[in-house]
Amino acid sequence: WCLFEIMCSFNAHVEFEVRMPTHQQAEFVAQLCCDPTSVLKALLDVKTQDSQAEHEMDRSNIFRAVKDSIGFHRLNSLVNDQMREWFLQQAMRKVAQIEQIGSKQGLSESESSVLARLCDNLGLTMSRHFGRHDEALGYLKKALAAQKQLLGDNHLALSQTYSNLAGAYESKGDYVTALEYFQKALCLQETFGEEPLMIAKTQSNMSAALNSLGRYTEALELSRKAVATFEAQDDDVATSGAYHNLASVYDCKNELDEALRYYGKAFKIREAKLGMQHPSTLMTSNNMAVILRRLERYREAREMYDRLLLARRKVFGEDHPEIAQTYNNIGAVLKSLKDFDGALTQYQKALELCQKLLGETHTHTTKVLFNIACVFDDKNDYAQALEKHEKVLQIRRQALGECDLDTAFSYLHTATLLLRSDNTKGQMYLEKALQIRQRILGEGHPDTREAAQFLKVAQFIKTTKLDAIPSTLATVTSHLNMAQQQQDMDEVAAAAHSFEQGLEMFTQALADHPFCTSLFVEWGDALECRGEYPRALQCYNAALNSDQATITSCETPILTFQTSAEMSEAAPTTIFIVRKVMNVLRFADLGRLRAIVSRYATPTVHASAASSPITFVTCGHKALSQGWVWLALANFQVITSWGLDVSMLATACFGIAQSYRSLNQPCNAAKSFQRGLKMLVAALGAPDLSIMLCIEWGDALQLRRQFVDALQCYEQAVLVQQLAPSETEFTVACIYSRMASVLKLGHCLCAA
Repeated sequence: WCLFEIMCSFNAHVEFEVRMPTHQQAEFVAQLCCDPTSVLKALLDVKTQDSQAEHEMDRSNIFRAVKDSIGFHRLNSLVNDQMREWFLQQAMRKVAQIEQIGSKQGLSESESSVLARLCDNLGLTMSRHFGRHDEALGYLKKALAAQKQLLGDNHLALSQTYSNLAGAYESKGDYVTALEYFQKALCLQETFGEEPLMIAKTQSNMSAALNSLGRYTEALELSRKAVATFEAQDDDVATSGAYHNLASVYDCKNELDEALRYYGKAFKIREAKLGMQHPSTLMTSNNMAVILRRLERYREAREMYDRLLLARRKVFGEDHPEIAQTYNNIGAVLKSLKDFDGALTQYQKALELCQKLLGETHTHTTKVLFNIACVFDDKNDYAQALEKHEKVLQIRRQALGECDLDTAFSYLHTATLLLRSDNTKGQMYLEKALQIRQRILGEGHPDTREAAQFLKVAQFIKTTKLDAIPSTLATVTSHLNMAQQQQDMDEVAAAAHSFEQGLEMFTQALADHPFCTSLFVEWGDALECRGEYPRALQCYNAALNSDQATITSCETPILTFQTSAEMSEAAPTTIFIVRKVMNVLRFADLGRLRAIVSRYATPTVHASAASSPITFVTCGHKALSQGWVWLALANFQVITSWGLDVSMLATACFGIAQSYRSLNQPCNAAKSFQRGLKMLVAALGAPDLSIMLCIEWGDALQLRRQFVDALQCYEQAVLVQQLAPSETEFTVACIYSRMASVLKLGHCLCAA
């Protein structure tokens, strides 16, 4: 009957309050000071579906009333929210009472100690269990001030509060400040000889902060230290936490096999010691399933998700968002296995739960509906896919508004389907997606460029008269976009398959259209930036293949030119793409690059000399003088790939530097000058270097705004002149003029 009254209170929107007998309040405060987590757990361990009644009929009727109205999941959530708020109010009220006493008559040492512990535990609880990080930081800083007043600035007891402050800042996303407090805690622990387990715990927490900052080497070092300590102390549960943190670092480094190995170790311990239904075990098993998906070990991922689903059902019951999320994940695995019907079944279960528990407009609900649309698209059920995508778009427009990234995402994906039948509406949706992303992300963001690329496709469809273009272009663009998404998720094999499909379709259907050239060049640029050189070459070759007037071979297109004279007569677009091909070959296939550069070296070079380093140097300088900077750069870079004497390598470095200066890339020019000069200094000694070489290197460093290094170069030039005075006074004056310029830029006006 208490359950019935609570249900009626919520249904009628009547105020619901929690009360505690006066004689229990002192014990409650004492527990808050020593173990607030257990108090909170006891308060929140409320499952209204476990309620009992004297008469079974009463119980059945009340349960039926709850199910027909608010539902047990919603009722439990409301009760827990009320209990959580009451817990906080009681703790905050007690802190305020002690502070009020202190402001009137001061606090005794014991009262100050109670205030410090209460504020410390309250701050920790607010951050860890309530997500109210700013308020938590306020209480933790009060605790720290009270502790310092009692104990001084250098006491081991402060280390726990420092760790709690670090945790609050970390949860807030301020990893730099979190790291500072972790370091303070660790310093005190090591100074006062804290127990090894406590030190290891701090090291493990520090590694998580370093991991979030991208400082993976330091994070790995600390994680390994923590693991070694926990293993030596034979504390299995603590060791499992360290394993989990170490796995997280490997996960962020994309070392998935190592991540899986340590997640597996953590899972084995946690399942044995804590049980499958413990929150820590559930978290680790979920992470393992995610890694298995990324490794494309889908069947193992499915098995792990099945175990996770069984455990979550026992913990949460059937009606819970976590259950819906697990159904969604199983659907994703089945989709990857091409079991589209099975995926739809799982996604439908997830959708029904999300609609029931979270509502039609919740983010999770729309994401599941979007996944269903994608499965229909994979099944080539165009009508169903379009219907679902348009429904997602409608919900997001109503719930989130027009200026939202999720809305833009739906505009984009709905448009890709519309391009197959209604290009006008598809183009309108693409324009809206592009406008939203430009406004929120800016012009240069990859997502903005993606929308611009789709819009370019739509505009091409509108102007062309070929009937086969709409479905082909939309499908091709969809394949290539899918390949990019799969690559981002490290689904390498799937990404390669999608890429090959899109490329093959595009080449077959549209190879004779100029539009293809620019489209393939842009895809090649994106792949080159990501270090995917073989696929970048495929795109550039396809772009060359689309220019029927100049080139026909798609296998090794650049080699179809027999001489540099023949290449110089090619179309500017072709030369532009050839330059990109040669740049990629520097990383992908140096042997092929050497062969190409030898072919174009010069018509007068004898065949036997074409592979000589001297030939490449000569041709590099000749290409540079003729304005073919990219060909000069390729010549000089080929030389550096051989194991030659120092003077030849240095000459190549200086040639590369000159090429980069011609391309207005001072940073790269300075690096090459520096590399060549260091080689010569090591081989010949400073006095034998050319003054002009030192001046050129200084000029490059000055452009790079490395004023100290530039000044050293000019000083080196002066030293060379003093040791071997062969240069004119004009040259020396130029050196001092440059030194003055550098000093002025560096705000050293008197020295200038």
